Amino acid sequence: PAMPIGMDVARTAAEEYAGTTTVDSVTAEVDPELDESPAYYEVELHTAWGEFEYLVDAYTGKVLSGQKDLLATAPVGDATAKPSAPSGTVQDIGYAKAKSIALNHAGVSESKAYDMDIELDDEDGKLVYEVEFKSGGMEYSYEINAASGAILKHEAELDD
Repeated sequence: PAMPIGMDVARTAAEEYAGTTTVDSVTAEVDPELDESPAYYEVELHTAWGEFEYLVDAYTGKVLSGQKDLLATAPVGDATAKPSAPSGTVQDIGYAKAKSIALNHAGVSESKAYDMDIELDDEDGKLVYEVEFKSGGMEYSYEINAASGAILKHEAELDD
């Protein structure tokens, strides 16, 4: 199709993929990234158990990346429960775990970190969390393997 699907359709596609369409407490932010190739919508779903990012193809509505079936993997009672990946799917440590790995490595408590930005990126076929934040006059940048939680790269520099 020649026209993008629109932000509402992109949000619905992400919610259906995540399995959160029946949950009232989900809010979403949708950013059109139509100048990218392929063009997509970045949909962030804010749920009771975290924030999840989905990339939805701007023309087909197909979800390109994101965590599937959140309700099936949502922690019940135990907030530290790790969702189990069905066989054949890639295990993903999740945004919260990537954040805690970076903060712990930097020796920064979450309350002292600000301008936190976490993105899931595909780098040469490997899913990587890019975690950036500032604290105490420093700027921190991490690349964390989304499957294993291993820190692939980290930098700390003076915040200018």
